Amino acid sequence: MANVRFNESSFYVPTGKFLIAITEASTAHKEADPQSKVTAHLEKDQVFAVTNETAQLFKTKVGWVLKDACHVLDQSSNEVIQPLPESFVVKVISNTAVYTEPSTTSHATTVLRIGSLPRVVGESHEFYQLEHGGFIQKNGCRHY
Repeated sequence: MANVRFNESSFYVPTGKFLIAITEASTAHKEADPQSKVTAHLEKDQVFAVTNETAQLFKTKVGWVLKDACHVLDQSSNEVIQPLPESFVVKVISNTAVYTEPSTTSHATTVLRIGSLPRVVGESHEFYQLEHGGFIQKNGCRHY
C-alpha cells in the first residue's frame, strides 16, 4: 500500500490502484455512460480509489465519474529502492520513524530509538529499507 496526502489528510492506496480527487461538484453513474442512472452526488475534494477506467470515465466504489470532473492524485513517493548486494548495520542517531513506504507521508509503524542498530537490505536517495520491513530516512542514522 502507498500513502497519499491531499488537503492535509492521508489516504491509503491499495497496490495497483490510484486515487482521484473531485475538482467540481458532479455525479457518479451506475454504468460507464454519463446518461445512465445517477448513483451519487459528489462534492469538490472528495477522494476515491479507482477500480477501472474508460477513455472518459473512472470507476469508483460509488459509480462511474467523468474524468473531466476530477484529477489523479499521484503517489507521495517516487523513491526507488535498490537491493544491496550485501546488507549492513546503521546506528540510529536521532529517534527515527519506520515507514511502510519510502516516504515521510506514508504510515509510520513504530519509532527506532537513538542507539538502535537495524540491518539495512536496500536503499534509495533518501531512505534505507530495513531487513525486517519498513523504511527509515538516511538522515536519522549513520552507517555503522
